[in-house]
Amino acid sequence: MSKYVDILNEAKKEATMRLFGEIGGQVDADLFARELAALDDMADTVHLHINSPGGDVISGLSIVSAMQSMRAFIHVHVDGIAASMAAVIAIAGDKISMQDYAKLMIHNPYPSDDSAKVNDKMRKALGSLTDTLQTILSRRGCKKEKIGSLMSAETWFTADEAKAEGLIDEIVTTPRKEEFKNLTTTELLTRIANEYKPVNNKDMDLTKIAAKLGLPATATEQQVQDAIEANRVKQEEQHNHLVNHYLALGVTNGTVTDKNKERMKKLAFADFDLFAEMVTDTPEESEEDKGRESVIGIKPTTQSAGRLSTALNDLKAKGTGTQTSGKDWNWYQKNNPGYLNELEKTNPTQFQKLLDEYENSL
Repeated sequence: MSKYVDILNEAKKEATMRLFGEIGGQVDADLFARELAALDDMADTVHLHINSPGGDVISGLSIVSAMQSMRAFIHVHVDGIAASMAAVIAIAGDKISMQDYAKLMIHNPYPSDDSAKVNDKMRKALGSLTDTLQTILSRRGCKKEKIGSLMSAETWFTADEAKAEGLIDEIVTTPRKEEFKNLTTTELLTRIANEYKPVNNKDMDLTKIAAKLGLPATATEQQVQDAIEANRVKQEEQHNHLVNHYLALGVTNGTVTDKNKERMKKLAFADFDLFAEMVTDTPEESEEDKGRESVIGIKPTTQSAGRLSTALNDLKAKGTGTQTSGKDWNWYQKNNPGYLNELEKTNPTQFQKLLDEYENSL
């Protein structure tokens, strides 16, 4: 039923997902985000395993926004490589465990079209996107300024180095550190990917899914799949109709031209609110937005609209704070008190910040 949900144990209220491969390539980030968000009604804890070289930034942010909006506790496991956007997704989790042989890398974003001339508008847009990534990466306690320097230098971390910088919570000791220590990044990425064997998830309750789709409890797996696909197609058609309406409006008022039309379409799938705002402005009134549009040409996908803007704005409003949406001291006390005990030992700075926020709210 699910492409990325490896295990769903409703009795234990736990689920396991795997982000293995390039984001926006082998990994359909939109589908991944949807499947992740859907677990919020069925699991208290989601184990997210990562082995990825990164990929499309905007697509990856749709996964981050799903993580930020969930009630469930997200435990990230870096099984091999977490580079670029995959590192940002990893650090957006509530707890990060890293295999002792694994590697993590962070760097600044760059335009999707390397041949494009980077003008002032594009530079400003890249600066805004870089600030968003820095905010996410600094949420565990590493100073935002230092994160900026590390990103500019395109920094690779061993598990020990990532722990020392406060980017992860714990290192998992394995008997494979010596075996893997001399592998290149590509070799390690491939080795871990080849060892992964999908689990046949037999814990998925088809009757519950069927009920949510308006199907009878006797619906077959094929009928459920057909209904999900029909809903997806319907939503995509509605979205495309709305995008085409706004594109026609943009052509009329001059904000959409032959030169920028394809990028505007991509922006519509990444952040519909921004897209609609840009095409209803006059060209003279949308200088900053046009700069952002010229950068966001990196294969964004549907379902990012709205949720992405809301979640990231909420995240930015919290600065480098540690709590995620709905996950404050009260949430942990009620849902996962053991995490607070562990956090006090592993990351006292983050623990104290959560406690201070709670006491200040009284």
